[in-house]
Amino acid sequence: MHFTRKLWATSFLLKQRAKSMSGLEIIRFRTTATETSQILATLRHLLDQTKKEKSCDEIKMYQRTFVDTDLSIFIYHSNPMVEKGGSSLGLRITSALQEFGMVNHTTWSEFY
Repeated sequence: MHFTRKLWATSFLLKQRAKSMSGLEIIRFRTTATETSQILATLRHLLDQTKKEKSCDEIKMYQRTFVDTDLSIFIYHSNPMVEKGGSSLGLRITSALQEFGMVNHTTWSEFY
């Protein structure tokens, strides 16, 4: 009987945890352009559209310390099942950045 209760409790906790898991997209970008103002303007425009659409929970952009030409964009989703190729937002950002340099777009699901 004691084992059955533990098994039920563990199963319940895992189900509750699964409900709160999240998905993440990471877009890493590197450009050889010396002038990044056009790139940043394009990104700001896309990020402003995102806020209006509410197509993700949160989006953050980072610039590599001491390397102005390396950027990373993190797109947070409450749904852990982000599409394999990425969300429509992630794909739009990736497409917009490809003309300026190298882009790597990956999707992640929280598991613990």
